[in-house]
Amino acid sequence: MDKDGLVETDDDRPSLFGEPFRGPLPPRFPGQKVHYSLHLWLWKDNPAGRFEPFNTAITCRPGTTRPRPVAPATTP
Repeated sequence: MDKDGLVETDDDRPSLFGEPFRGPLPPRFPGQKVHYSLHLWLWKDNPAGRFEPFNTAITCRPGTTRPRPVAPATTP
């Protein structure tokens, strides 16, 4: 997650093993915050590159590309 919550600044960009994350990215669904993203194609080959976010060589099943809504926690 981006510390200041602004997509205009990137002074807190994380990296993993020298690979910088992409972003900051705006929220894409309700409840998501400004964030950074790093994709790794570990089990499938990506012709565009190991850290590229999209892989045109595969397709996802419908309904599997967004998180499901989480039910609010209830208190006793």
